[in-house]
Amino acid sequence: MEKIERKKVSNGNGLEMSYLERKGDGVLVVLLHGFPELADSWANQISYLGDRGFWVVAPDQRGYGETTGWDENDVESFSAMNLARDVVGLILAIGGKRAILVGHDFGTTPAFYTSLLRPDLIDGLCCMAIPLCSAPPKMIPNASQAVVRGFEKLESLGHTHYQSYICSDGIKECIDGDLERWLRVMYFHASGLSTSADGFNPQKGRFFPMAVKKGVSYYEQLPDKGKDTPLLSFLDIEKHAAAFAKTGMKGPINWYRNLNKNVDDLQFFAGLSLSMPYQFLAGERDFCVPMYKDLYARIPSLPNLHSCHLIKGSGHWVQQENPKMTNQHLLPFLNFCEMRSSGKL
Repeated sequence: MEKIERKKVSNGNGLEMSYLERKGDGVLVVLLHGFPELADSWANQISYLGDRGFWVVAPDQRGYGETTGWDENDVESFSAMNLARDVVGLILAIGGKRAILVGHDFGTTPAFYTSLLRPDLIDGLCCMAIPLCSAPPKMIPNASQAVVRGFEKLESLGHTHYQSYICSDGIKECIDGDLERWLRVMYFHASGLSTSADGFNPQKGRFFPMAVKKGVSYYEQLPDKGKDTPLLSFLDIEKHAAAFAKTGMKGPINWYRNLNKNVDDLQFFAGLSLSMPYQFLAGERDFCVPMYKDLYARIPSLPNLHSCHLIKGSGHWVQQENPKMTNQHLLPFLNFCEMRSSGKL
């Protein structure tokens, strides 16, 4: 039986990319983590899929973990288009001919853009938590300004959108204060056990975890309940905190600093549909589903939709909170994509 190995490869886009690999004889499956995660966030999927013969690769992405070669001061190098280059470079560097991409949280961004840019290379796309599934039907002038207006509306209600907060000095205060606590707070309050998962509804005074009260730190608004719950048994907080302490958080936060650019760059693909099979998986209590309700509403009409599942009781970290159900839904999709690409369907 092949074991999980930690490897490193030059991806041709400036990175020495560190990745976990379980090499089977089946199709290549690339697992792309989100924020604030690492390659080992996919540990359950690597083992499960590897046991079933897949060639599974999970990298530490640009700005994360043991991957090196990135510059935290080169903010634009963390844009979606460049992150897609990282993924293509990785696939080719390890000898892959084609691959199925699985992205969670912000990992859906490079997975989605890679699928749009290189359909010749990608046999299937599974997005978890964030339903990136289609480009806009037509070009929208100054598209990113709509995002800005949404953030400004929250500001008028006395709150700051978490994506703006992450890019501000406010989050630096939290991270510098106690990185382990910050990770616990992030994981617990986006999980299925937190009341924060009840949904974003300003009319009812519910802003968490999508927005924070202006002038009040995350810690004051989100108590450190994660320390006393078995939920976080899936996550080695000390290990992750040590990894982020080593690399710093500026790289991961640079992904957020490119949000407006990513929205504007997506206009290039206006009118384009994904050509490969698509699957969406999320926790039933994931705050991202209502947050991206417009995107989620597009899923049933996708021409290549394979399946869409909301996993009961789970929150944002679905592949870690409920790996059993995540794997049970993911496996048939991967088998379908493999059969389709080999001409057996």
